[in-house]
Amino acid sequence: MAQATAPASPGGAAGEHLDEQQLDTVVASLMQTMRVLKSAPLGTPVEGACLGVLHTVGSSGPLRPGDLASEVRLDASTVSRHLQVLERLGMVARERDADDRRAFRVATTPLGDSTLTEAAAVRRSLLSGALQGWSRADVTQLAQLLHRLAEDTSSAADSLHATRHIPGERS
Repeated sequence: MAQATAPASPGGAAGEHLDEQQLDTVVASLMQTMRVLKSAPLGTPVEGACLGVLHTVGSSGPLRPGDLASEVRLDASTVSRHLQVLERLGMVARERDADDRRAFRVATTPLGDSTLTEAAAVRRSLLSGALQGWSRADVTQLAQLLHRLAEDTSSAADSLHATRHIPGERS
């Protein structure tokens, strides 16, 4: 695998060294990988976006629903529906917010934590099989580059959101 290049200098346009075909290939490859990971039968009571919400609650600790919606980049009503499902299944529980007794936070329950553990094990197994022929150095570099891409994509999305009004979103 080729060595990663240094980030663009502050004066250079981000991604100017990539052509549209390369960018389209990156997007298509990421989407294909995510479709496979998301469609893998996890054997858990929840999957998809609901599992993503559970994962964020589990990894970020007790959160207010509005903060959770911002973190998972979904609208509040969608997050509310996912939380209702998770609460009904006993995977999350509400707790009073110590900072504001009128508000509440959601936290994972032991069942929610075990569901996350099971889902992670299945996904690790799937990826382990997919990467079996890769060298340790390639897997390490892939992990580093994907982490960097995730961080940079989040930053770019935040910048885009701050400068553009997206139809259908509240200001």
